[in-house]
Amino acid sequence: MLIKFEANDDLAEALKAHYGQRVASKAFSMAAADVLGLAQSNQELHDVIDSQRIEIRRLQGIIEQARGAAAQLLEKTGQGDLLNDSVPNSRPGSAGPAPIGSERGTISPMPGESMIAFVDRLSRSKANG
Repeated sequence: MLIKFEANDDLAEALKAHYGQRVASKAFSMAAADVLGLAQSNQELHDVIDSQRIEIRRLQGIIEQARGAAAQLLEKTGQGDLLNDSVPNSRPGSAGPAPIGSERGTISPMPGESMIAFVDRLSRSKANG
Protein backbone atom coordinates (compact mmCIF):
# COMPACT_ATOMS: atom_id res chain seq x y z
CA MET A 1 0.00 0.00 0.00
CA LEU A 2 1.35 3.39 -0.94
CA ILE A 3 0.87 6.19 1.61
CA LYS A 4 1.96 9.76 0.94
CA PHE A 5 2.25 12.55 3.50
CA GLU A 6 4.33 15.60 4.34
CA ALA A 7 6.83 15.05 7.13
CA ASN A 8 8.96 17.37 9.18
CA ASP A 9 12.61 17.07 8.12
CA ASP A 10 13.85 16.94 11.74
CA LEU A 11 11.44 14.11 12.55
CA ALA A 12 12.44 12.19 9.42
CA GLU A 13 16.14 12.54 10.28
CA ALA A 14 15.52 11.47 13.90
CA LEU A 15 13.59 8.37 12.78
CA LYS A 16 16.24 7.46 10.20
CA ALA A 17 18.92 7.69 12.92
CA HIS A 18 16.81 5.75 15.44
CA TYR A 19 16.06 2.86 13.07
CA GLY A 20 19.41 2.93 11.26
CA GLN A 21 17.80 3.57 7.89
CA ARG A 22 19.00 5.70 4.99
CA VAL A 23 15.53 6.23 3.57
CA ALA A 24 12.89 8.11 5.56
CA SER A 25 10.00 6.02 4.21
CA LYS A 26 11.53 2.85 5.66
CA ALA A 27 12.11 4.57 9.01
CA PHE A 28 8.50 5.81 9.09
CA SER A 29 7.27 2.32 8.17
CA MET A 30 9.27 0.78 11.02
CA ALA A 31 7.98 3.43 13.46
CA ALA A 32 4.41 2.73 12.38
CA ALA A 33 4.95 -1.00 12.90
CA ASP A 34 6.28 -0.34 16.43
CA VAL A 35 3.48 1.98 17.51
CA LEU A 36 0.83 -0.61 18.46
CA GLY A 37 3.23 -2.66 20.56
CA LEU A 38 4.56 0.47 22.26
CA ALA A 39 1.03 1.69 22.97
CA GLN A 40 0.20 -1.69 24.55
CA SER A 41 3.39 -1.61 26.66
CA ASN A 42 2.64 1.95 27.68
CA GLN A 43 -0.86 1.00 28.85
CA GLU A 44 0.49 -1.97 30.81
CA LEU A 45 3.03 0.28 32.53
CA HIS A 46 0.32 2.80 33.40
CA ASP A 47 -1.72 -0.03 34.92
CA VAL A 48 1.29 -1.11 37.01
CA ILE A 49 1.84 2.48 38.18
CA ASP A 50 -1.83 2.80 39.14
CA SER A 51 -1.77 -0.42 41.15
CA GLN A 52 1.49 0.59 42.84
CA ARG A 53 0.01 3.97 43.80
CA ILE A 54 -2.95 2.17 45.37
CA GLU A 55 -0.58 -0.15 47.26
CA ILE A 56 1.51 2.83 48.43
CA ARG A 57 -1.62 4.56 49.80
CA ARG A 58 -2.63 1.34 51.56
CA LEU A 59 0.81 0.90 53.12
CA GLN A 60 0.94 4.57 54.16
CA GLY A 61 -2.35 4.03 55.99
CA ILE A 62 -0.92 1.00 57.77
CA ILE A 63 2.19 2.97 58.73
CA GLU A 64 0.09 5.81 60.12
CA GLN A 65 -2.02 3.35 62.13
CA ALA A 66 1.13 1.69 63.46
CA ARG A 67 2.68 5.07 64.31
CA GLY A 68 -0.46 6.04 66.23
CA ALA A 69 -0.56 2.71 68.06
CA ALA A 70 3.14 3.00 68.94
CA ALA A 71 2.63 6.53 70.28
CA GLN A 72 -0.25 5.34 72.44
CA LEU A 73 1.77 2.38 73.69
CA LEU A 74 4.75 4.58 74.54
CA GLU A 75 2.51 7.03 76.35
CA LYS A 76 0.82 4.28 78.35
CA THR A 77 4.07 2.55 79.27
CA GLY A 78 5.91 5.77 80.11
CA GLN A 79 8.80 5.00 77.76
CA GLY A 80 8.94 8.45 76.25
CA ASP A 81 9.38 9.39 72.67
CA LEU A 82 11.90 6.90 71.33
CA LEU A 83 11.95 8.69 68.00
CA ASN A 84 13.65 11.78 69.42
CA ASP A 85 15.50 9.88 72.18
CA SER A 86 14.04 11.69 75.19
CA VAL A 87 12.05 10.70 78.26
CA PRO A 88 8.98 12.79 79.11
CA ASN A 89 8.71 14.66 82.36
CA SER A 90 6.62 12.76 84.91
CA ARG A 91 3.23 14.25 85.65
CA PRO A 92 2.49 15.07 89.27
CA GLY A 93 0.83 12.13 90.97
CA SER A 94 1.70 9.77 88.11
CA ALA A 95 2.52 6.16 88.78
CA GLY A 96 5.61 6.37 86.55
CA PRO A 97 8.90 4.75 87.46
CA ALA A 98 10.93 6.22 90.29
CA PRO A 99 14.16 7.95 89.26
CA ILE A 100 17.53 6.40 89.96
CA GLY A 101 18.59 6.75 93.57
CA SER A 102 15.05 6.90 94.97
CA GLU A 103 14.19 5.13 98.18
CA ARG A 104 12.37 2.46 96.18
CA GLY A 105 15.64 1.67 94.39
CA THR A 106 14.18 1.76 90.88
CA ILE A 107 16.63 2.47 88.08
CA SER A 108 15.03 4.47 85.30
CA PRO A 109 15.76 7.49 83.14
CA MET A 110 15.44 10.91 84.71
CA PRO A 111 12.73 13.14 83.20
CA GLY A 112 14.12 14.70 80.02
CA GLU A 113 17.20 12.45 80.03
CA SER A 114 18.18 10.97 76.66
CA MET A 115 18.47 7.21 76.38
CA ILE A 116 22.18 7.55 75.58
CA ALA A 117 22.78 9.65 78.70
CA PHE A 118 20.76 7.15 80.76
CA VAL A 119 22.84 4.20 79.56
CA ASP A 120 26.06 6.17 80.16
CA ARG A 121 24.92 6.99 83.70
CA LEU A 122 24.12 3.33 84.35
CA SER A 123 27.54 2.28 83.03
CA ARG A 124 29.29 4.80 85.29
CA SER A 125 27.29 3.68 88.33
CA LYS A 126 28.20 0.03 87.68
CA ALA A 127 31.88 0.96 87.31
CA ASN A 128 31.80 2.97 90.53
CA GLY A 129 29.72 0.51 92.49
